Amino acid sequence: MVGVCLFLAACKKSPAPTTLSPDEKMSQLIVGSWATPGKGVIEIDADGTSTTIISNKTGEMLFYQSDWKITNGYCNFTIEDVVSRNTNHEAVGAVDRMKIISLDVTNLVWELPVRFESNNVELLESEKISLRRLK
Repeated sequence: MVGVCLFLAACKKSPAPTTLSPDEKMSQLIVGSWATPGKGVIEIDADGTSTTIISNKTGEMLFYQSDWKITNGYCNFTIEDVVSRNTNHEAVGAVDRMKIISLDVTNLVWELPVRFESNNVELLESEKISLRRLK
């Protein structure tokens, strides 16, 4: 009888390992400090917040505090606070949606939509940005 109990205990199925979705895997991997030479640095924290320091086209430094979340392969940043010397920046509440092209432990490439106006028509293009992990 003891042998049967031991056999049954040994055969008991252990719980199946939890499989992470692609978004969950990217959410874990993206946490850290990332930099684009000459453009800026972004610190992405596991608590869903981020801090971005970038230099705009005129060389002015901009500081953004955002909440972030990855959904369907896009990293969405909702701007919560901005520090800038002038008003030429994104507004609080704006959402930046970056398509993640590739992500590993040292490199991140995402595609950023870029809006511009030509002949009084608003156009949308995209720009690929490569970042390297700092830590």
